[in-house]
Amino acid sequence: MEIKNITLLDETVKDELLHLLEVLFSANKKEMKQLSIYTKGEGERRILASYVTECPVWKTSYRILLDDDKSLIQGWAIVDNTMDEDWNDISLTLVAGLPISFVHDLYTSRYKKRPVIEVDEEAAYAPPELEEAEQVIAGAMGDFDDDAFDSACAPEVKRKSSSRARLQDLSIDKYNSLQNSTQVHTHTNEVSDLFQYEITHSVNVKRGQSALVPIVQTSFEGKRVAIFNADIREKNPMSAVLVKNTTGLTLEGGPVTVIEDNVYVGESMLSTLRINDEKILPYSVNLGCTINSDYLSEIEDVHFCKVYSGNLYLFSYRLHKKVYIVTNKTDRNIDLFIDHRFIAGTVLTSKVKPEETTENFFRFRVHVAANQETKFEIVEKEEFSEIFELSNVNTDQIAFWLRKKYIDSEIRPKLEAIIQVNAKIAGIKSEFQKHNLEKDEIFKNEARLRENLKSLGSSRDEKTLRDRYISALTKEEDKLAEIRAVLKNLKVGLKTGIEKLREMVDQIEFSTKLH
Repeated sequence: MEIKNITLLDETVKDELLHLLEVLFSANKKEMKQLSIYTKGEGERRILASYVTECPVWKTSYRILLDDDKSLIQGWAIVDNTMDEDWNDISLTLVAGLPISFVHDLYTSRYKKRPVIEVDEEAAYAPPELEEAEQVIAGAMGDFDDDAFDSACAPEVKRKSSSRARLQDLSIDKYNSLQNSTQVHTHTNEVSDLFQYEITHSVNVKRGQSALVPIVQTSFEGKRVAIFNADIREKNPMSAVLVKNTTGLTLEGGPVTVIEDNVYVGESMLSTLRINDEKILPYSVNLGCTINSDYLSEIEDVHFCKVYSGNLYLFSYRLHKKVYIVTNKTDRNIDLFIDHRFIAGTVLTSKVKPEETTENFFRFRVHVAANQETKFEIVEKEEFSEIFELSNVNTDQIAFWLRKKYIDSEIRPKLEAIIQVNAKIAGIKSEFQKHNLEKDEIFKNEARLRENLKSLGSSRDEKTLRDRYISALTKEEDKLAEIRAVLKNLKVGLKTGIEKLREMVDQIEFSTKLH
């Protein structure tokens, strides 16, 4: 017997079974949620229900048709439909920018952990025996277990990622035909820090498929240039396009295919470019141009001298020269940009000023004629100083400084007085060292005499020798007292000399420009 149909007569069982089937279906379709909308009131009305769902980030791809007279830029948005339904006649708006976005779990139920409080229970009592006299009634009190609350979990933030697509099309005829090859139906709108591309016609995208939506096709200010950066390539510049965004649109970042004279010439990467911003887009290596560089460094004479705080400072310049030798072997003039990594703390002294300065580079612009060699020199000046302590000056240094005009004749006697004070201080130090050595010898001799006294007995001969040792110790102690007095005076003289020297060098101030 084959059962083809079952009808449940009990409405309660029927409802429970339907609910169970809905739960099982929802478990299999975790990404799908059932939403019930309840309305109040009477009469027919139209209800518009809208929702937001996560979609892949849209991507951009561009094509630049490079021409000396008139350049053209074409751009497409790549939109992916990863949903389980087709997009039929949808209104599409693409937003460019970096809005803050994250994922927060609102669907999973959350419970606040609560403390567990146990009921205070008393133990059972045996039948009490009451005393005849004064009674004392004693009771027991239980302890409460007070757990701390746990803090709620912070929401998890998930980042969305996007991949870049590359579009190439080498079947190009002429500029005019290309300009009319793709019709762009895009209305742009700037909203706060974001930029919107509103597609004015409806879009159809099947589920699991992608669509190319034209967003820009217009002429712009684009010029062929070259840019050299030794960190990127040591001997050759890169062919590039100097782009100025005159399209009236904010261009979202994406890959760029460059085509010149109907020929594919390379690719580049465009970062987000706002209206009227300029950017250099390298797309290939220019093998027809070579660049070599020579580096020279030389030190100029002292240009400034200053005496203060007991020191003589001599300020000089070190010149860092770098010559770029550009050899253009092509039949075309080159508008060349040179990225020169500057030295921190230097001052640029070249007559030609850079077009712009980046975090680490000066960017110069040089015209290189066809089949010609061009030299371009960059000079940076770095100031450094030498320091000499006046307290250690000598006669030869004074004579040299006078000859070089680092000091004048008025400073000379002051420095010579410092030499004299230094000589006195050196004499005091020498005397101090000599008397310290004498003191050490006395200590050694006294130690020897005391050891000898310990070994003597009570005989007459030993008593005579004991008196002799004691007499010698007395003389050594007298001599030690004299030395200590001399050392004390020397310390006072040394301190006075050092203070006088410090005062003399601090009072000398002088400065002069030599050239």
